[in-house]
Amino acid sequence: MYLMPITSAFTSFSKFLGTKMGIRLVLLLVVGLGALYTIHLLAQDWMKIQAGSKFAARLLLGKRDLTNLSRNITKEEIEFEEKIDWDKILNRDPFSCALSLVCQLSAGAERKNDEANAIYEFITNTIDNVKVPKKLKKAYEQGQGYNKNNKNDFEKCYKNYSWCPYSADTMMKFITFNKILFG
Repeated sequence: MYLMPITSAFTSFSKFLGTKMGIRLVLLLVVGLGALYTIHLLAQDWMKIQAGSKFAARLLLGKRDLTNLSRNITKEEIEFEEKIDWDKILNRDPFSCALSLVCQLSAGAERKNDEANAIYEFITNTIDNVKVPKKLKKAYEQGQGYNKNNKNDFEKCYKNYSWCPYSADTMMKFITFNKILFG
């Protein structure tokens, strides 16, 4: 009963475009909305991580140097990083956009973006100090491998995570936009 208006709208729409084209268009719209929803969930997770972190302000003030990442990590920071449920975050990401972002940032994308630098340093410190899922560590190490000789080959990450349609720049804009909208 409730599906009747939807099916009749789809039928008239598919007659307008043709059956195959209508199905493809609807499928493309669904996949696009799913990807945007995934980015929304990831941005919410990042905001939760960032809100609870005592060192986020300190990270935002520094610039990223991919050659020298030595800094003093406190016990509180390690305890905070251990509380993050990376499996839950990665399971909410069917298109692997979080892994793509980690790969791209560790390969040198978005060096001038302060929030990207904060995410990069946070991920680096977490991987160095806490047990994380193999997928996350693999994405980070792939990006590091692409960044040899500081050539910024972050485009190579697109091949590894081809289901994610977004670049690091676009994902950072989504995160910033989500932060503005939802605080």
